[in-house]
Amino acid sequence: MTAHQIDTPFAEALAAHQAGRLDEARRGYDDILQGDPLHAGALHLLGVLSHQSGHAAGAIDLVRRAVEVKPDYAEAHANLGVILQAAGHLAEAEESLRNAVVCDPGSAQHLTCLGVASQANGKAAEAAFCHRHALRVDAGHADAWSNWGIALKSLGQLDEAERAYRRALALRPGHADALVNLGTLLEARDRLDEAVDCWRQALDSQPGHPDAWSNLANALQALDRPEEAVAAYDRALALVPQHPEAHWNRGLALLSMGRFREGWREYEWRWRRPDMVTQAREFLQPPWMGQPLDGETVLLHAEQGLGDSLQFIRYAPMVAARGGRVVIETHAELARLCASAAGIERIVVRGGPLPPFDFHAPLLSLPRLLGTELETIPADIPYLEADPAARSRWRDRLAGLPGRRIGVVWQGSPTHANDRRRSLALANLAPLARLGGSISFVSLQKGFTGEAPFPLEAFPLGDFADTAALVSELDLVIAVDTAVAHLTGALGRPGFVLLPYAADWRWLRHRADSPWYPTLKLFRQPRPGDWASVVDAVAAAVSRG
Repeated sequence: MTAHQIDTPFAEALAAHQAGRLDEARRGYDDILQGDPLHAGALHLLGVLSHQSGHAAGAIDLVRRAVEVKPDYAEAHANLGVILQAAGHLAEAEESLRNAVVCDPGSAQHLTCLGVASQANGKAAEAAFCHRHALRVDAGHADAWSNWGIALKSLGQLDEAERAYRRALALRPGHADALVNLGTLLEARDRLDEAVDCWRQALDSQPGHPDAWSNLANALQALDRPEEAVAAYDRALALVPQHPEAHWNRGLALLSMGRFREGWREYEWRWRRPDMVTQAREFLQPPWMGQPLDGETVLLHAEQGLGDSLQFIRYAPMVAARGGRVVIETHAELARLCASAAGIERIVVRGGPLPPFDFHAPLLSLPRLLGTELETIPADIPYLEADPAARSRWRDRLAGLPGRRIGVVWQGSPTHANDRRRSLALANLAPLARLGGSISFVSLQKGFTGEAPFPLEAFPLGDFADTAALVSELDLVIAVDTAVAHLTGALGRPGFVLLPYAADWRWLRHRADSPWYPTLKLFRQPRPGDWASVVDAVAAAVSRG
């Protein structure tokens, strides 16, 4: 077959491909390759077609063969990179896209695709360089502006990132990805209403954009509109049924509404989220599924934060009541305290050697396994106790403090995803110091050594057994949503919890009490960011005694 005879069928197959007639295009490429197995164009585009049809392995093999036949084939290198990235082969994808740029350094598209691959590999600075270079080649490349915004956001340059997204939208109004990215940035800056508007515009432009639906749902949840959020998650999941973030966040919305049965099921999707995959435990022993036990040992292992462990260790006696012997693996900071919980045979510290066991379960799966509904939350308080000798020592140290002794916590862990909304500055609590009567404020903020805007006693604190002993000797604890709030409730001590507008799911909605912790009272922001109203309400409650 001559080159001319091949070119005409190739052009016809390509036209069918571009028109979406994929079966016809596949037959055309196959016919060409029967006559010339080394036709780089047919190998390349048959690989692209295979990728479009969901056959990643075959696609990679075909496009690799194309670049072996024609090493300077820039488009094939570029598409190989895109296909490899979609298949999760990030390092190889970056290498292929780098080859595309070497073959065609004047292509803004190849440069910005390389930037996307570098970003996926955690190389934000390199990604920014690629996108900036792409814009030198073609200042009107809307995708490069949008992708540059992603890199700038990763580098903490939020103002510059916003300008980049808006430039992309000026060049291409309705650019769905730019709108989604801009919405994500605005949401991170607590400009939620603007973020919602961006995502709705993205969906007007591209109704089948699953990330736009998922992000819209997240913002609606942050605006305390969980019913609308669930509907938006449903739209995202109709498009991508295996979308772990949408499933997990949908679970949080359902749990916040008290729809526990469905919420616990969705919560299990946490193990498929990128930031949780590495935390999933793999054991030779099978997972415990809630069945009755006959003396078998169940390892209950901690996950996520300290507050989560403090809240859900309450389930240990229920596992023991099923006939099991319970071993708890927990954080070192909690080990001594957790030894006071009922139903536990042994405590081990995370990272240490494990004793023999028959089954295992993560702590936060126990509500699902044990069928917890809103009406059946196990709230036998207290379920943790402070050591009497440690309490006595704290009693002596506090003896010189006059009046009521009130512990305060104003900040959570800065690594928490929602810390900017749940924490406040110590200065926000200053109105409490102007209350009448005799009150001594005690810091429960571990590691606090700074200046306070009002008289505040600060003591060195050890692990949570030490903090529990101090809390047990206080008259009241005032805390934001942190582990100390859970500790106070688990000890059965009186506490006031200061909550952001759309609080974490475990505090439910529109309630001043907690079915998880009967001794706690909840004070919620009436508007996003309004800590002043919360502190005023807490001050009034403290004044009432």
